[in-house]
Amino acid sequence: MGMTDVITHTGIVERVATNLVQVRIVQTSACSGCSIKAHCSASETKEKLIDVVTHEWERYAIGEAVKLQGTVGMGMRSILWAFSIPFCVVVGVLFVAMKLTANEVLSATIAMCSLVPYYLSLFLKRNELRKKFSFTIEKLTNN
Repeated sequence: MGMTDVITHTGIVERVATNLVQVRIVQTSACSGCSIKAHCSASETKEKLIDVVTHEWERYAIGEAVKLQGTVGMGMRSILWAFSIPFCVVVGVLFVAMKLTANEVLSATIAMCSLVPYYLSLFLKRNELRKKFSFTIEKLTNN
């Protein structure tokens, strides 16, 4: 993995729980050079809370400075799951519903409702997805 494949943020530990460290990151100018900045929710706000799944959660303390790292590939997969697949589901269901009903309003309603099971399945798989899309964490200072 090259340097351009890594997304890095520094932040402050906000909360520590079993197998979880929550880190507040502040958007930096590094976001301007990121290839997925237009699609990243971290670039939409100045501060963001990131949940990091880690078995070493006991090593971290509230208020501690840490560095988070993720991959561009991880960011691209999250865009796929959050935006691209739902778009394809809506468009596909819309075309099928239009063919079957020939009613635009009903077809649009069915297409929008088709997202409910999709996002419900993502919600039910949230713990599994959290592990796949988790940042790694390391201390910035030796406390």
